Amino acid sequence: MKGCFGNTPKPLVEVQGKPILEHIIHHYCLYGVSEFVLLVGANELAFRQFADRYKGGSVLIKVLQTGEDTPTGGRLAIASHLFKNEKNVLATYGDGIANLNVDALVDQHISSGKGVTLTAVQPRLPFGLLDVDDSASVISFIEKPMMPQLINGGFFVISTEVLKKLDLDSDFETDVLPSLVDKGELGAYFHKGFWQSMDTYKDVVRLNSMELPTL
Repeated sequence: MKGCFGNTPKPLVEVQGKPILEHIIHHYCLYGVSEFVLLVGANELAFRQFADRYKGGSVLIKVLQTGEDTPTGGRLAIASHLFKNEKNVLATYGDGIANLNVDALVDQHISSGKGVTLTAVQPRLPFGLLDVDDSASVISFIEKPMMPQLINGGFFVISTEVLKKLDLDSDFETDVLPSLVDKGELGAYFHKGFWQSMDTYKDVVRLNSMELPTL
């Protein structure tokens, strides 16, 4: 992304006139969330300038420097002291949007008793699929079908008991989540609505050209 947008971090890349992070915060606010913590490494000043826009309003945004090379699990570990009075926290990467029912996600997490609940989504493949017979004839063509597998949609509810146990050198995706799977402590909330990640320049173009649903 830096190659396309200079030094602009992905959460601050604009989608339809405002940073994607602003879309995400607005959506959480619809569900009564009013306090946010941005875990940053590089580009701290840009995130602080973003947070300053909310000063004096009903939304409180704290920017926490967690180190440029700190892995995702370590960032959460550094921030864990901020949530000592909470049982669970909401977390997301800041580079994807969805019309997610946050209340339903939280309710499932609490009722399941899992350590972490992630949002499972079923995206479309970015290309068409062919079925070709032995004579090299195409016998079927499906344009950009839904993937048969589910993927991690990047929206989480995390028990603060899990946060307390995270190591500073842990990666949330490759260390923490697999460990929770082994313990039977990772749950999945199936989101069937709109979801779009922003991993490439093509994703940004798509998000800026489509009609976004009510988020």
